[in-house]
Amino acid sequence: MKTPYLSIRGTCILLALLVVNAISAAGPDRVDIGINLIPGPAELRVETAGICRWRVSVIRTDAKDEPHYALIRHDGAVAFRNSFWADGAVQATIMDMAPLDSGGAVVSGGMIQADGAIARGAMIVRPDGSIEHFIRTDDYIPHHVAAGQDDSVWVFGRQRGDEAGIARKYSLDGEFQGEFLPRSMFGSKVHPSMPAGRAGRSFARRLGEGVGFYSGVAGEWVELDANGELVRRVPLPLAQVQLLAVTNSGRVLAWISDQRFGIYELAPGAESWAAIPGWVGTIDAPPSVGLLHGARGELIALQELPALLNLRFSSIPLQGQSDHLSPGDSPARK
Repeated sequence: MKTPYLSIRGTCILLALLVVNAISAAGPDRVDIGINLIPGPAELRVETAGICRWRVSVIRTDAKDEPHYALIRHDGAVAFRNSFWADGAVQATIMDMAPLDSGGAVVSGGMIQADGAIARGAMIVRPDGSIEHFIRTDDYIPHHVAAGQDDSVWVFGRQRGDEAGIARKYSLDGEFQGEFLPRSMFGSKVHPSMPAGRAGRSFARRLGEGVGFYSGVAGEWVELDANGELVRRVPLPLAQVQLLAVTNSGRVLAWISDQRFGIYELAPGAESWAAIPGWVGTIDAPPSVGLLHGARGELIALQELPALLNLRFSSIPLQGQSDHLSPGDSPARK
């Protein structure tokens, strides 16, 4: 039988945990990200280790000297911003970027050389912005990256073969540590690691000692532990997930865009997504919350509208006891 309220003792424990996590990931309540920090259309990702901003359009020779990616500290200071380019390249593409606990970042993507050769992989960037090395993935196309707790590098991408794993793990110095999640387990004709699909966009995020991945093609959230063992699979096949964040305690928050839109939560151990009270609405009654760009500790980063890139860090209301999305549901059906 479900209890419609939390006990006083349980509430106190939860609040204490939130305070501890907030202190461990201290930072200002608001941060302004310069709109011109990266020229052209750019993506934003907020995690406890830092804030990433990177160009999402194809980079050509006329833009080779521009900054293409940047790491920002939580006080708003720019740690570095660099060009994603190499001598002899004619075109480059950044697919994803994630901050490292050590203060640097990992950037996935590829470059095409003048002779047609393609270099794909994940670039490790030191805290001062210098390049440590480039982890080449060859025929494996890296789409998404996440940093593990020990600064290991998780890459989610595609290669030929139904049994080929979509997830790879590398050490920070580039040592290959394993391949996980065979494509066949998802059952979709389109590769599940593609950047977007019928169920929204795809995301890789650090999750405790392991990693989590949402496939916008398959409409499913999967979790792996540090050794690549499958921990949990939760489908959300009919929703359009546009933004996603994971807190330090493992709360997964998704911005869902449909006839009914806003922020839903997948709590640790839960088997369905639930609406955050007051943060889900309709076109006629929109939710009173900004766009979701990530999390710092137990606080989530919300883009205050109509401001361009003014991020506000907010605590998350306790989850409601109703308005859950079971595996076959869609926000439009509620």
